[in-house]
Amino acid sequence: MKFIRYLIILFVFSAVLTGCSLGEPTIKLTEDESNAIAQYCAHLIMKYGAKGYYNQKLLDEKDYDDALEEREAELNPSPTPTPKVTPTPEPEPDITQAPDGGEGGDNGNEPTNSGQEPTQDPSTKVGNASDLFDPSVFEVSLVGYEFTKNYKNELEYFTLSAPEGKLVAAFTLEVKNITSQNKVFDYNNYSAQFQLVVDSKSSVGPEISLLSNDFRFTRSEIKPGESFKGVVVFFIDNKCKEFTFRIIGGSKAYEYNNSAEVENGN
Repeated sequence: MKFIRYLIILFVFSAVLTGCSLGEPTIKLTEDESNAIAQYCAHLIMKYGAKGYYNQKLLDEKDYDDALEEREAELNPSPTPTPKVTPTPEPEPDITQAPDGGEGGDNGNEPTNSGQEPTQDPSTKVGNASDLFDPSVFEVSLVGYEFTKNYKNELEYFTLSAPEGKLVAAFTLEVKNITSQNKVFDYNNYSAQFQLVVDSKSSVGPEISLLSNDFRFTRSEIKPGESFKGVVVFFIDNKCKEFTFRIIGGSKAYEYNNSAEVENGN
């Protein structure tokens, strides 16, 4: 019965507010008064229409916005910023010179060739380049060289040209297998490095030539009694008169001295 009574009251209020056939209201309501009546009617409908389950009051606009912000903060909490960790600087290693000319530790047969010229002069000169590799397996010898503006061998499809004011200095080495079994020669298995001393005052290291037979980047299987040839390339000043070709391994070095004869027009 109470529910029916409130529905009748709601109907009467609605008729007064909407100006239906019941006639014009004798008392004009302000906007705030109309909103208060509407809110109260909604409250009654929610209270009695939910059969006793409704137990909350209506919120005004500000309280609703505050409650919405609280709920949003609970569902989507702001992440805690991760603190930045400053790494502890490591002390620089103490590098000492090994007796064989390497930097610390045992030089052994680990690859040490980086394309740069050796950092120290050897104390012992050898007359055979094989001594810097494995003389019991391979015979290594310098078999030719040339100084030219443009270099090309019979294995290549392109010409290697020197930069302006420079010359290509190409040295050809031959490696022969002197054993009775197939052997693989890999330059990077040895500590030997190349250097070219120009006019007894300046030295340069070899270039990465991209040639198919670049000695430092060729790994070759050699049959007994057979050999392969590789080239080591330098760029030097075109006014070079004399040179010293060096292969350095630890405290030993092989040297070849001569004058630089340029092949003009190539």
